Amino acid sequence: MVLNRIDTQKDPRDVWDAISQVEKGLQNIISGEVHIY
Repeated sequence: MVLNRIDTQKDPRDVWDAISQVEKGLQNIISGEVHIY
């Protein structure tokens, strides 16, 4: 899915910005799950 978005978007900065935001969200979810357990 990420590769498809990179192919559709022309500006690499927007792609990497979106990827970084997704990674931050995943880290928050993982840290939240670890905190719960």
